[in-house]
Amino acid sequence: DGSDAAVPAAAASPALPGPEEPEDLTCPISACLYRDPVMLVSGHTFERMSIVEFWRRRPLANPLGTGERLRTAQMIINYGCRSQVDSWLGGPPRHRP
Repeated sequence: DGSDAAVPAAAASPALPGPEEPEDLTCPISACLYRDPVMLVSGHTFERMSIVEFWRRRPLANPLGTGERLRTAQMIINYGCRSQVDSWLGGPPRHRP
């Protein structure tokens, strides 16, 4: 019946959690580590896909404000934030969106 079959060591013990992602390197909408951080005219940084999806539901609303509309949808790549994420990860990732 296979009940005495050995259980692989990886399946027998739970995986150890990785280091917690720094809050200042995570998107306030998705709570995920930035991969493509962009800054809005409000001065806040978001993950590009998160803000695009947010704006599909609430066009140009400021997610961290009272919901007021921003005057433009301009997004500027936040290279400083991207560099901090790369450093935290230990180097540049193999793929960039």
